[in-house]
Amino acid sequence: MTDQYVRPKWGNKKVAVRHSGFSPRLLDSHIAEGNIRSSLVARPGCKRGIRLIDLDSLDAFIEQGIGAKVDLEMNRNRKGASAR
Repeated sequence: MTDQYVRPKWGNKKVAVRHSGFSPRLLDSHIAEGNIRSSLVARPGCKRGIRLIDLDSLDAFIEQGIGAKVDLEMNRNRKGASAR
């Protein structure tokens, strides 16, 4: 019998940061905006717990950006400046 790696569905913030390459602050921002699913797991009646991030949701959010063109404000200003 061989041991096979099973990718977890959920990870804590440290795992999600390492998995995605996002900064902790950016990850928190996307969670707050609802772009990435997460769950606060706490005992009943407790205010504190552990925030778990859905790694499939994180991957799906990242994959949405593949091939997407981004027209940044700063780039529009550069184009205008070079036309002078």
